[in-house]
Amino acid sequence: MARAPQTLPLAALGAARVALAALAISSSGCLGDFARMNGGDGGASGGDGSALGDAGNPARAEFDSQVKPILDGACSVCHDRDGAAGPSFLKPVAYDTLHVTPGMVTPNPGDSLLVTKGKHEGPAFTPAQAPIVLAWLTVEAKLLPPPNAQTYTTMPMLPKAGANKIDLGALGSDFVGTSITFDSQLLQSTLELSNITVHTDGAHGVRIVHPLFIVVSNGVKVPDPVDSFAGLDLSVAQGNATTLGPGTLFLDGVGALDQIEIGFQTLSKYDANGGGMDGGVVQGGGGCKDVMAFTADAQPTLASRCLACHGGSNQLATAATDMTKVNDLSQQGQSDACAQVKNRIDTTTVANSDIFLVTNPKGNANHPFKFNGDSNAWNAFVQAATQWVNSEK
Repeated sequence: MARAPQTLPLAALGAARVALAALAISSSGCLGDFARMNGGDGGASGGDGSALGDAGNPARAEFDSQVKPILDGACSVCHDRDGAAGPSFLKPVAYDTLHVTPGMVTPNPGDSLLVTKGKHEGPAFTPAQAPIVLAWLTVEAKLLPPPNAQTYTTMPMLPKAGANKIDLGALGSDFVGTSITFDSQLLQSTLELSNITVHTDGAHGVRIVHPLFIVVSNGVKVPDPVDSFAGLDLSVAQGNATTLGPGTLFLDGVGALDQIEIGFQTLSKYDANGGGMDGGVVQGGGGCKDVMAFTADAQPTLASRCLACHGGSNQLATAATDMTKVNDLSQQGQSDACAQVKNRIDTTTVANSDIFLVTNPKGNANHPFKFNGDSNAWNAFVQAATQWVNSEK
């Protein structure tokens, strides 16, 4: 009898980047809540021990620069270690432990224990500090998953050299005919997965949010320590084959008999009108909220400036951001194009959108096209595309 697929509850996922560097889970357990875990000693870390996978997370940046200094001054005496006067929600790594401490990061920012404090004898935030903490909690609240969302995980499979296929049909009837394919190559202890592609050959398209590749070694599950696809929100219409993120993943410390599986923060049927549905529960925006705005504001500037590389002629560029449908002005074509480019924008901090950062003539990103150093041309691109980005908030 076929073993039933795992369906894991998702209760405490905070912002999209998670610190998973030292996580190892037995085969009888689950992925916790797909939640933040301490970086520990086993993974690459930043200055405070945080996992490098948090790079680029605007909520994390705001916490480090504005909120943590406040908490260090007002709360650390009692809350920075086990056995102190109160809950140890600031022990290293503070950002991660805050997210796994109940009541700290909440859907309603005003309900956070950082604001209400409950039974408490410590100092209150000053009138200048309180709005800063509340503003950060508001950003974090927007990044929490829908309350009814579920995480799905595929069955472990042994990757073979060459072509591989993971069928998602076992995860639900909506996903019959949907699969993820990739080419596999084991180089000593590094597993290279390339040409990672989502195929929607069934009756429906699919929405995939935050896929996490997990190595299963002797029954122990070790998630990708970099959490390479943490920010991914990909919608693929029925009958398409679309690269998953950059299409390539490297996993270190993998043995010849180790298996892999994939967990998803959200896996849902794709609705071209912008709603991802799974079992009748809205899982958030499936594609773009405003495809008409994309066509009016973003499509012309993307078509004139980006398609030379991202329109299919440059395989690496297209794998990174697929714009092959940008000039397809049909309703479905624009919906598909919009959903792809949406993976490269940041609606929380628009200026941090990848499409702006990598093309900035004054930026440090290693990108071949930077408007030939013309800041005025880049500013015009940003202004046009920002009108669409704002419509996706």
